[in-house]
Amino acid sequence: MYFFPITSAGRARRKLARALYESCIAQSRRPEFYTHLGIPDTFDGRFELIALNCGMLVERLSQKELGKSANKLAQALFDEMFLNLELIIREIGIGDLGVPRHIKRMMVALKGRAIAYSEALDQGSEAAREALARNLYGTVERPAETILTDAEAYLRALRSGLAQMTEADCAGGQINFPQLQFDRTKPDGQESKAA
Repeated sequence: MYFFPITSAGRARRKLARALYESCIAQSRRPEFYTHLGIPDTFDGRFELIALNCGMLVERLSQKELGKSANKLAQALFDEMFLNLELIIREIGIGDLGVPRHIKRMMVALKGRAIAYSEALDQGSEAAREALARNLYGTVERPAETILTDAEAYLRALRSGLAQMTEADCAGGQINFPQLQFDRTKPDGQESKAA
């Protein structure tokens, strides 16, 4: 059950969280993720991509150095994400009795993914690629190493960009999402046109 804020500060925080979530969704809908990186365009594939982008943002906002305001914003963003996911799983036909079980599984997955990705990045490229293969590509056959290398490069750029966020950025809803740029040809031999 979700409790909506009753104070003006709480309502403003929820509005900001909604804007941040919409930015995460827009980033996760970039076609390059599905064309070049081969992330499956399925409910699970899209959830994993949202979990990567939104989960890393929640983790960054949760860090003590950004202050209590950002920490509260992290919780508001987490809540906003799952309010929207609950609507989606209801729309795809999950009944009332099944919704809490699905939401709980997805909440655990989101928290676990951000921690797993951060720890893997700290351990090196091989660990990061394994974490991506296990999670982002968990429902499909393991992609080529060149694809995993590009996915790892995005993950590193994402964490690096988020690490530069300041308290002012948080208050203004500024997210440093990396641009998707791939120099190699796509797996079918065509040049990637990613921006």
